[in-house]
Amino acid sequence: MNSTVNEQLQSIDDCNKLVLDCTNDNNSKDYVGKIHNESLNHAATLVDVTVASDDELFGAITDYFDNYSGSGEPTKYLSDEHLSNGLSLETYALEYVNTQDKLKLQVLNGIHEILITSDLNDPQEVISSITSYENELINGNIINSSPEILGFISLFRHSLKYWNEAYVNECHPFYFVLNQNEVQTKGVPWELIVRAAVDMAVYNDCLSSGGGGAQTLSEAEGNCAQDAAYSSARAFHEGCCG
Repeated sequence: MNSTVNEQLQSIDDCNKLVLDCTNDNNSKDYVGKIHNESLNHAATLVDVTVASDDELFGAITDYFDNYSGSGEPTKYLSDEHLSNGLSLETYALEYVNTQDKLKLQVLNGIHEILITSDLNDPQEVISSITSYENELINGNIINSSPEILGFISLFRHSLKYWNEAYVNECHPFYFVLNQNEVQTKGVPWELIVRAAVDMAVYNDCLSSGGGGAQTLSEAEGNCAQDAAYSSARAFHEGCCG
């Protein structure tokens, strides 16, 4: 990464009004969410996200993943018809996760319970509550042997951080995109939560399908974090700046 890119990323960090803490060192797969966010910031240093085409967005995101090999093709992502105020993680769990996987359903339902009992206007409360729930599962050795679950919880937390900060911080590369599209009409913060859930869904679907032809778990995690980043960047971008 050259010095110009580093300077651009530093300028993003320096002017944030809202900085959310979403790291969980207790989760061995927490890097999955981190590389999701880093790839979106990296893409914004290469292209103007308000006018970039889908192909340009995808190319800029994949540029971050030079150390990962994969198919170079994004996986399917939830279509806009699902992104209404009525979507819940419970609905997602029933429609987009193998319902025979009881552990995944347990985790998703636990996250859903947090969302319906938290103050959604306080994203730090939501993230902290998810982290506490996640730590209960890890400390109880319930999800420790499931890299998929550890990865998608990490990605959900970090995506919540990314899109909430993007909506509030004027210097964020996606600020203008979010404040010009349908986020406002669909409701903040629910649309931001739904978008994080979409990221989680794409990551789960990708990893469950073999990680884009990856040969190792590490490669698969990189491919799927890449696909999740592209899915949300593209979906927010579609309503912007036309």
